[in-house]
Amino acid sequence: MLGDRPLAITTRSRAHGIVRWLTIAPAAHYRLLDTSFQMNLYRLFHGRALSRVAHAVCTPIVTLFMLAALGHATVGGVPLSWPFALLVAAYGFAFGAAVGVALAPVVALLTVGAGVVARDASLPLAVAGMFLFAALQAWSHALEPVPPPLSGEAGFVPVGQWWRTSSVARRAAAVAMSASVFALLELIASPKVLACQVLDYLFAFGYRPALRAQTDRDAVAMMADWQA
Repeated sequence: MLGDRPLAITTRSRAHGIVRWLTIAPAAHYRLLDTSFQMNLYRLFHGRALSRVAHAVCTPIVTLFMLAALGHATVGGVPLSWPFALLVAAYGFAFGAAVGVALAPVVALLTVGAGVVARDASLPLAVAGMFLFAALQAWSHALEPVPPPLSGEAGFVPVGQWWRTSSVARRAAAVAMSASVFALLELIASPKVLACQVLDYLFAFGYRPALRAQTDRDAVAMMADWQA
């Protein structure tokens, strides 16, 4: 016992805290079919122009290099990039027919481009490109409000305020995480984020304004009562 808390509960709580610190939003990586949740997260974490532009550029490139890396492996003569591309395209339909139809040609173009890259570039080069652009994507969050538990606070904190008031150790940890774990998470999330980006572009062109307004309200509420 530690005080009146069982050791097992304390250990679980500590492990849960570490997972949240490493992943920020653990549920983002397993609630894949909860498209409202995924879109709310996307709107919440991509509010600044730097992040939105960087993701518009980097996310497709990360996915292209990922497909190129998978293209170096085959099963029965079929590159693994092909079934993976089908999964990425199919995921768009979870957000609605319009998103699926819009995403499918994007994935097709990325798959064709990945085939060219896989033919002309080695596997290590494809993996290096994948990680490089994922790291750039991770660093594009630098101006976004700092989320708990990274902020060390109960809620989101403006980055300028957080940088002035946080400890040197916490700032150093955030920098190190952005260059490693967060870059890896951006890499893993990129194929999923493509669907969110397509829906966001459709919103910009007037698609389902009521859904866009609801998503914005939900993202604000999520920031105010962070539980992800």
